[in-house]
Amino acid sequence: MDGGDVLYTGLEFFVGKTERTNLAGISALAAAFPNFKVTAIDITEIGSKFGILHLKSACSMCGDSHVLAGGEVGLFIIEAIKSASPQVYRFTHVPDASASNCVFVNGHLLRRCDSEFPQSASVLKAIGGKQIEVKGSELAKVDGALTCCSVLF
Repeated sequence: MDGGDVLYTGLEFFVGKTERTNLAGISALAAAFPNFKVTAIDITEIGSKFGILHLKSACSMCGDSHVLAGGEVGLFIIEAIKSASPQVYRFTHVPDASASNCVFVNGHLLRRCDSEFPQSASVLKAIGGKQIEVKGSELAKVDGALTCCSVLF
């Protein structure tokens, strides 16, 4: 299991089944957290089609019960979450998949700079709240993203 495939909403887990995360890993997560629903979202096929390595390469939490998803693969993920969960989430979609990889922590949204994703900038600003733009173009050269560089306690 790769951490980049695990989306914790505060209420449940969604785990991307990818080349790096298999059903055994997803089952292990479910066993480790028996009080939470764990739902697998198979993005192997659509992820490879759009060059998405992990679930969180195309979605992340951008607020309480607020999921941010990007690109065509993001639309697929939104529909998968809606059909699998009885929870009520707010969804925001941005044109760029990588622009949806954010970190929401302590009431702040850490996200990539407007200049890096100009098509997604206005949508990201409309989310509101406290936002911190982080330049991530060098990180992206090695398939890195904001969630890859974050350890939250």
